[in-house]
Amino acid sequence: MWIGAAFHRAVRHRASRRTGPLPAFPVKHPSQVWKAIQDGVPVKGYYHWSLTDNFEWAEGWNLRFGLIEVDPITQERRMRRSGEVYSAICTANALAPHAIGHPVG
Repeated sequence: MWIGAAFHRAVRHRASRRTGPLPAFPVKHPSQVWKAIQDGVPVKGYYHWSLTDNFEWAEGWNLRFGLIEVDPITQERRMRRSGEVYSAICTANALAPHAIGHPVG
């Protein structure tokens, strides 16, 4: 089964990327995978789509769902807070609060 989502994101000032609330999806989705495993679902793996923002044929650059933001003009890349959280989860191989910087739940 494939499940996915893409969202329209307003382009914000760079500073707000670090000061806003923690993105829920890099924690919520893997926690649901963990719950499925506990329920006996034979999960073979999980990955976040997509590593970087990309051009969508139907939406252009309007949907921004990468862990890394891509400036469509300069192609400059910047890690989003969600990318930092996902990196911490992968590094720790866990959803531990100390790894992601806030309580899980």
